[in-house]
Amino acid sequence: MALARALRNQFVMKVAISLFGPLVSPRFGYSPEMILVNIEGGKIVSQERLYTGGFSIPNLINHLSASNVDSLICGGIDGFCYRQLVSRGISVLPDIVGDAETALQFFLRGRLRPRTDCRRRGKRFCGGRGFWFDEPNWDGLPGKFIGERKDDHGSGKGKM
Repeated sequence: MALARALRNQFVMKVAISLFGPLVSPRFGYSPEMILVNIEGGKIVSQERLYTGGFSIPNLINHLSASNVDSLICGGIDGFCYRQLVSRGISVLPDIVGDAETALQFFLRGRLRPRTDCRRRGKRFCGGRGFWFDEPNWDGLPGKFIGERKDDHGSGKGKM
């Protein structure tokens, strides 16, 4: 037990998160910036922002590899990019939805899995799976649950 704790405290890694404002970008390769986070012993040591507007997708993948990134947290990603990143030893956590800072905290706690939903729900964080909700309303509330969509009359017999 003490050895495992000592090894975890010595563990060093670099995580990249594709950003769209404060949120995880919905599509890897098209985000205007990324954040590179250095983690040591389960704690954030440093963070730096990387402007990615001038990078082509192959150049971005090469830059992440040259920067010794261990893991990438992103929204959608196509098969080419996924295979290229994995072939360079970068683990990819795709289909992450919501707040980038929350996604990073879930990652640090070992709770981040593909399709995790990191949007705020009232005063708590969801932490559940993504893609179960329609597009969010722009007033900050989550969208309606798919399958409970009702027609204009509220009878529940409208088209899905």
